Amino acid sequence: MKNILLCVIGVTPQIITETIYALHKKSPPVNIDEIFVITTSKGAQTIKEMILEKGVITQLTKDYGMPPIAFTEENIILIKSEKEALADIRSTTDNELTGDLITETVRKLAQDENTTLHCSIAGGRKTMGYYLGSALQLYGRPQDKLYHVLVSEEFESNPYFFYPPPEPKTLRLKRKDGSVIELSTDKAKIELAELPFIRLRDFVDFNNRSFRSLVSFTQKEIDSSLKIPPLVINPRENKILIGEHKIRLTEKMFSTYCVFAYLKKNKCRDTKKINCKNCYDCFLPMKSDKDKNSLLETFKRDEQYLRSLISKINSTIKTHLRDEKLIPYYIIHGKRKYGETAYGLMIDRAKIIIKKE
Repeated sequence: MKNILLCVIGVTPQIITETIYALHKKSPPVNIDEIFVITTSKGAQTIKEMILEKGVITQLTKDYGMPPIAFTEENIILIKSEKEALADIRSTTDNELTGDLITETVRKLAQDENTTLHCSIAGGRKTMGYYLGSALQLYGRPQDKLYHVLVSEEFESNPYFFYPPPEPKTLRLKRKDGSVIELSTDKAKIELAELPFIRLRDFVDFNNRSFRSLVSFTQKEIDSSLKIPPLVINPRENKILIGEHKIRLTEKMFSTYCVFAYLKKNKCRDTKKINCKNCYDCFLPMKSDKDKNSLLETFKRDEQYLRSLISKINSTIKTHLRDEKLIPYYIIHGKRKYGETAYGLMIDRAKIIIKKE
């Protein structure tokens, strides 16, 4: 698994090395393989002068026996307007551009399942940290992490302090009151606070959207999902319950519908998903070349008979439910899959309750 560090940075690039150091000191240690930084043109210049040109990261890896870390100017992602890179984030428009860029960067980096994102919100303007945390909520996977780095006040933002070296050094530090003191780097403390966050990846529509519209759309999806009543299967009475609607099916219709409910409830290929949005892996085709994992093989029925039975089940549910917004979740739905139509239930598996007989 490749470990990627993603930071938002202003004019204090020390946060990069402090985060790498703190991750390495975790138990077990986390060694970063590659770094990406989102910043302004002013921040990029500071990173080049203070980090890249001085070889600070290379020295850090040598000091603590870490594997090499990939980080070049190409890994610095600039916040840009239509004309040029932003020197600072001042206006509402600047903030909108920043939010969109951070969200898109997280989305792209999270596409590779063989990576873990370690995101630090310690640098840059407060809105940058907010956007990074929010983007990870939208696109973050189970393995991704969100951190804030806490550094001893005397060493915080000091231009000569990047991490505690193995051999302590004495630095001249300026206090807030303007006085200057000399302090050894072995007095520096760097703490890594891991921040919990709610992962909403399965609610997100991956079409190109601005951060603002993405948040709005996702909220509507969550609100809609919460309003969908559970599907209760009652084997004793050949009934299915959808909210207040009690729908009695014939024995053959009920047993057929139960199989589809069971497939949805128990045959998910990705149990880490928090909901079933845009996932049809449990849907089965009517027939397949090898005659396995198909409806005909599962039900041992004639195709025409099975199609007729599915049609009757759907018709009965539609008659009782009559809510055009809810009907698609409960009928046996056909979805084109790999060049043929596969069948299954759209409702989330978590909302299916199968009562014991």
